[in-house]
Amino acid sequence: MCDITSSKESYEKAAKVAREHGLVHEQGLAYELYGAFLKSIVEIEDAIKYFTKACDCYTIWGAHAKVSQLRKEHELTFDHEAGMRTESAFGSKRGRADLVTGG
Repeated sequence: MCDITSSKESYEKAAKVAREHGLVHEQGLAYELYGAFLKSIVEIEDAIKYFTKACDCYTIWGAHAKVSQLRKEHELTFDHEAGMRTESAFGSKRGRADLVTGG
């Protein structure tokens, strides 16, 4: 049986440790995997938030092809006037989270 709370805490901790050590690519990976976990338990709005954070990290790291792949795979869009925004097939929208922060 999966302990969802413990799993969520572990993903958050992985991203925090990566950020504290300046490993933006590892932080992006932690956010991406957390997003996939959230999507698997049908927490779609939160999943979109973490996929967006992953895109922010990967953009800083310079992995633009990875950002494109995530956008396409998870139906994330970019609104140039409003900054990063996400939209899924489920119609959810989220504003851009601060770059590589835990917020």
